[in-house]
Amino acid sequence: MAHGRARIINNPTENNFTEEDILICKVATIEHAQMIKKAKAIITEQGNILSHISIVSRELNKPCIVMAKDITKKIQNGDKIFIDATKGTIIVTSE
Repeated sequence: MAHGRARIINNPTENNFTEEDILICKVATIEHAQMIKKAKAIITEQGNILSHISIVSRELNKPCIVMAKDITKKIQNGDKIFIDATKGTIIVTSE
């Protein structure tokens, strides 16, 4: 479980990602490596339980939800969100 600020990353060369952010992207690539290390949690539109991001997030002990269909359209940048990766739930919160 994790809560933090949603950060939708379309360009992985952005450098203003913080430890309070939850990484949201279509697919995680090697260019996202520094953000993955900092992120409170990771949410991707693509992937599965055997994908690279799933394995890396388990190694880093970071909550991760993959196959979150259209999440980059459903969540706004800066939204406060809560995720429970064991249940696969994503909730926009007011705090």
